[in-house]
Amino acid sequence: MRHQQCIFNGKRDFSYILYLDGLKKGQQLPLREKLVSIKAFQVNRKRLKKLSSEDLPRIKILTENTQKGFQKMIELLDSKRYL
Repeated sequence: MRHQQCIFNGKRDFSYILYLDGLKKGQQLPLREKLVSIKAFQVNRKRLKKLSSEDLPRIKILTENTQKGFQKMIELLDSKRYL
């Protein structure tokens, strides 16, 4: 899978990229579910505009959870192809 510079493009293109890598729809499901569960992919412009300095502790926790989510997704990937 190629590197995505933007989380919005990454989310949009994820299924297509997995398909190009030879994964059919049924094989993609665990990876797509894991991607959607990562908090960074639940952000939109409206939510970003509402953030204040008081939100920073919660953002730090969400960032740590996002990193853990990506680690779990990496564990689901075929290490011979992706790592």
